[in-house]
Amino acid sequence: MVDKKTRLINFIIGNQQFSQKDKNFKYRYTLLMSMLFTSIVLLSVAMILRVTHGYIKIAIIDLSAMLFATYFYINLRKNKNSFKKSSNFIMATYYILFTLILFSIDSDTKLIWFANLILAAYLLRGYRYGFNITMLSVSTIVLANTLYPYNLNLNSEDLLFSIVSYLVVSTFLTFSEIEHRKNLISIKKSSKKEKIARKMFDNSTKLDPITNMPNKIALQIDIKDSNRGSLILMAIDDYDLMQDQFGEEYMNSKLIDISNILKSFEKNGVRLYHIFENRFAFFIDESIKIDEKSFAQKINRRFEDEDLDNSKLELSINFTTVIVKEGQKSLSKAILTLNRVEKSNSSIMIYEKDEKQEEIQKNNLYWNRRLPQLIKEDMIVPYFQPIVDNSNSEIVKYEALVRALDNGLVISPYQFLQTAKSKGLLTSITKIVIDKSFSIFKDNSYDISINISEDDLKENYLKNYLQEKLIEYSIDPKRVYLEVLENINSDESNYANEQFNNLKEIGINIAIDDFGAEASNFSRLMTLKADIIKIDGQFIKNLDRDLNSHKIVEAIVTLSKKLGAKTVAEFVHSKDIYNVVKMLGIDYSQGFYFSEPISMEDMRDKELVTF
Repeated sequence: MVDKKTRLINFIIGNQQFSQKDKNFKYRYTLLMSMLFTSIVLLSVAMILRVTHGYIKIAIIDLSAMLFATYFYINLRKNKNSFKKSSNFIMATYYILFTLILFSIDSDTKLIWFANLILAAYLLRGYRYGFNITMLSVSTIVLANTLYPYNLNLNSEDLLFSIVSYLVVSTFLTFSEIEHRKNLISIKKSSKKEKIARKMFDNSTKLDPITNMPNKIALQIDIKDSNRGSLILMAIDDYDLMQDQFGEEYMNSKLIDISNILKSFEKNGVRLYHIFENRFAFFIDESIKIDEKSFAQKINRRFEDEDLDNSKLELSINFTTVIVKEGQKSLSKAILTLNRVEKSNSSIMIYEKDEKQEEIQKNNLYWNRRLPQLIKEDMIVPYFQPIVDNSNSEIVKYEALVRALDNGLVISPYQFLQTAKSKGLLTSITKIVIDKSFSIFKDNSYDISINISEDDLKENYLKNYLQEKLIEYSIDPKRVYLEVLENINSDESNYANEQFNNLKEIGINIAIDDFGAEASNFSRLMTLKADIIKIDGQFIKNLDRDLNSHKIVEAIVTLSKKLGAKTVAEFVHSKDIYNVVKMLGIDYSQGFYFSEPISMEDMRDKELVTF
């Protein structure tokens, strides 16, 4: 809260703004404005009093002085930068006025006016200006005494008072000003040291701590500062493996050796950066005419050179390289490309704009923001696709398939499940599907099949949650099938097997989804003792004309029967496929030939259907 004193000062100086370094100037400016403001008030009062007492001529002098002070006050209030010019004019005016008084009026008190002038000079303009006014005043008094010795009483107490005033004021203000200037110099030195320290810190943040080379931050700044230029990103192959084998400290020393070799390729317009552990980058200015691919190949050949075996390197180094010819806006995308290239075992790749990948990233960003909102708004719902008993062509169960309702559209899980996994929302979605499916199936006699994920098993909540919902909706657990999704890692089978055994103990059935898509499914089949095996759609969709698919499916059916498991054919999309499926002895069928997935509302109105 602003106090009264501050409000008064702000009013007097017109809310002028001053920087920290202008603190001394602010003091002098405020002082002069206060003097002028006080003069205006006092002169106005004096003029009124003189008029009321009939002293008209003196009142006119008061009015002139008041207008004089008002003129400078208004100008200074509008423009503080006119301070020097205004103060010079005011000092000159007062000097002339006091000199006229000195020469024309016979009074012992007239020397005091010069003491006031010197005081004002010191306060308003500093010790140098005050000293000059002091010398001018003394010279004027000496001159007056020389020309008109009778006009001055040099033995008067007023003269002694004036001299003492000169000495005290000038001495005090001179030393105060000198001390102030010393403080300013000290502040400037501290500020200079601070700037140097900040510069050193900024430089340190732009250097890699291991190789002491410009890092990713420095590269981003240089790319931003340069209009165009090409970029070569290089990643040391199998770096993590080497770090595990030889240790972090050893590999850090090798990074220094590698960076020293790479530095030999630097030249004017070609700058090297160490942007991450195993990653380096060359930024090539557009003014440098160079074939980037040949440049990268030359670097690779250097590290393949047999002469390096005798150096301190002691390692076989190969690089995966991405070349970016757009430079300025492509660093982050090029790094993503380098990540993909590393996994593909490519050597050198020219980066090109990948519209498909950009669309995927755009979609991921959208669902990263939107999915939590849809869960909160209760817009995650199950759709249901029928599963038909091939012995009588009747619907006996449904698979619950998750969907998102977004702005009037029904969204497939392929759009948002990866985001759900990365944000830890898969278990929330599974619970929603279980709860809403049970709320529908409590009113019919169909079985219900629900997909579960690896995240659901890791959370270890399924048994308790399912028991709670089975009781809430009065559903027989024998009607419930849990489908093991393809993303459940067989390496984590111990905790999965234990949970599946616990679920089977309370009557819930286990189904293996997409069987045959990966070899890992066979190990699951042996350990999970599944009740249902769902044959992957890739073997079903061309079953009527693909002999290999026919043989694979036939083998799966034979194996399943021996294990006592029922089979389901997915992706049954035509009557011809359905006929082959029945001929092979598959127990159930599912696909668009029977029905697309239907909504909860349609499911409530569903009657028994025979195909």
